[in-house]
Amino acid sequence: FSWGTMYKKLDLATAKQWAKLRSEAYSNAGLPIPSDLDQTWGEGTDWQSAITRTAASMNHYLSFSGGSDKITWFMSTNYNDKQGIVKKSDAQDLNFRLNTSARLKSWLRVGENISFTNSILHPINENDEWNSVMIEAIAIDPLTRVTKEDGSWEGTKWNTINNPVAHLD
Repeated sequence: FSWGTMYKKLDLATAKQWAKLRSEAYSNAGLPIPSDLDQTWGEGTDWQSAITRTAASMNHYLSFSGGSDKITWFMSTNYNDKQGIVKKSDAQDLNFRLNTSARLKSWLRVGENISFTNSILHPINENDEWNSVMIEAIAIDPLTRVTKEDGSWEGTKWNTINNPVAHLD
């Protein structure tokens, strides 16, 4: 049994810092500062924590062997269950192996190796530079909450980045 966590989160702006930077950007562009940015903001949403978790992994292995001077055999099975560090990602593997060998003559040995593998993967798409969950988590503003008060997903009004937690759902 083992655990995995995100090694190091990026040091991103808090909601207060982000609102201040955004206000400065509006001011420098000669645009009126939206009243939303004048609110008292705390830390805001930590999107990296919102999409990641401490992931558990389990590996179970069982094997048996036996035989005589004429016949030998070995059988094993392995089950591996791994949660991904990004929520909703995981993988399960099941492996089975059977080997037998028979000595027909002092100079002739016959045998076989049979194996079976079944894998189930639930990956997170990270092959898109704009729609990957990790990119969304570091690009979305910290002013946006994960959900609205009614429990539905919140969207940002400050850019076109998707809510990364909603993206996982």
